Amino acid sequence: MATTEPTDTTIHFLKKDGTISNALCSIVKEIFVKYDMDKDGMLSKEELRHYFSTLNNERLEDPSLDLCMMIINGNTIGFTLDDFYKFYEFQSRFKPGETFSDLSKQYSQRTLLERLHVLEE
Repeated sequence: MATTEPTDTTIHFLKKDGTISNALCSIVKEIFVKYDMDKDGMLSKEELRHYFSTLNNERLEDPSLDLCMMIINGNTIGFTLDDFYKFYEFQSRFKPGETFSDLSKQYSQRTLLERLHVLEE
């Protein structure tokens, strides 16, 4: 009996109401915990810089990093877990392919497809 693999067209980062899905929250939280090196419950500017550098193999300069933080939470200190959720909710709404690309650098595509293919209400 053959099984059908989920495709990228079945991935849902957001719930029908436009908020971040529970499945994406779970994945984002795992990434947050991994990159919160000092375990203080916040991704500092340097921890964020490290995370973003793993996504595109280049160092994100202060002006770009500061702008990202200002847009999401109004400060340049870092991201709380809620801020990290907001970042991925915003990105998933406007650039879902970029969200999938980011997550693919942390997880295999098969794992992502398995974890994200169910639409939540």
